[in-house]
Amino acid sequence: MPILAGLGGISNYVNPLVFHFLRISESAFQTALHFRTGSPNRMRKFKTLQQNCFNTEQSTFLSKTNLPDRILKLFWQSKNSFLGKLTLPETDIYLATTEMMPLHARVKRVAIIHDLTPAVIPQFFADSKHRYLTRLKSVIENCHTIVAVSETTAKDISRFFDIDSKIITVIYGGQPSIPTADTSDDSILKKLGVKKPFILYVGALAPNKNIEGTIRCFASFTKKTRLDWQLILVGKNFMPHGYYEEKAREEGILDRVIFTGWLDKERWALFRNAEILLHLSWYEGFGIPLLEAMVSGLPILASNRGSLPEVLHHAAQIVDPQNEEAIVDKLQMFAEFPKIGEQWKRCGARRAGDFSWERSASTLFETLKRAVEDSR
Repeated sequence: MPILAGLGGISNYVNPLVFHFLRISESAFQTALHFRTGSPNRMRKFKTLQQNCFNTEQSTFLSKTNLPDRILKLFWQSKNSFLGKLTLPETDIYLATTEMMPLHARVKRVAIIHDLTPAVIPQFFADSKHRYLTRLKSVIENCHTIVAVSETTAKDISRFFDIDSKIITVIYGGQPSIPTADTSDDSILKKLGVKKPFILYVGALAPNKNIEGTIRCFASFTKKTRLDWQLILVGKNFMPHGYYEEKAREEGILDRVIFTGWLDKERWALFRNAEILLHLSWYEGFGIPLLEAMVSGLPILASNRGSLPEVLHHAAQIVDPQNEEAIVDKLQMFAEFPKIGEQWKRCGARRAGDFSWERSASTLFETLKRAVEDSR
């Protein structure tokens, strides 16, 4: 069962899933990792992580297509087996981690679908809902099996496309491994200008993540409680420069809000030292920051939209992002009664035990194996 796994997309899901997949002895001798042109940095990182994880050189598992994506996409969408062979090694099955997928007939295709955010909340995206669904339909209709990262995503796929839910397999992410800190937490906090206590948000700074609502709720919380807390927003900013800073200024809390940009290892110091993770997104296909908070022992207050209730699995920590007054009340209750935070920590630790990359990789292997056996 030769398997070719494309690498791309959401790396903090795809990379660990593939790492653990390769540790399954049967898959390790049959799987090649495919990198498109334009991803040399990812290829280097994967080689390094691969050597660290497995303490071995597995360069034979790496392949690369030396064509720009726009040309490769034309070849792969042609369904011409000759063009497919020119751009892809011989394989039984192709695991697509992005929308880029070879459509030539001899290859069985399995796609990982993370979310359908542009279809569920299209008002936050420039691309039209129709165009997005048309593009995704061409991926889904050419798959033998679909991997969804949550039950929420699986239901959304069934809802928007007329397909049998039996061809969808839900494979959750696993517990993230916390890297060893290069410097002390205190020095990281000092460098970032962070002072305890603080509320933490981790993720993209974009309208669909409800960052404006997060800033308003924090402003109301500080005014209501008169507590000298900070709000730390960690993530890449997808809005014009200064947009969210201006929102914080309008609320009179700019001096209490810190925008760090995206952080790699340093963000774990924030997870370990924050009071609470506040995640008020309008929709999520999974919600990896919640899992990162759970393994860090950080309490969570999260939106009731998308997969977040599914991941968190504790009703007391779920809020309606539209009801900002209720959110502020929850934050105040959390701040004034420490026992609530301790209870939420225990709930998070128990829930984190339900997520395992080993189980996820095993499920993926069985899914791919069934796809090949069914085709035969």
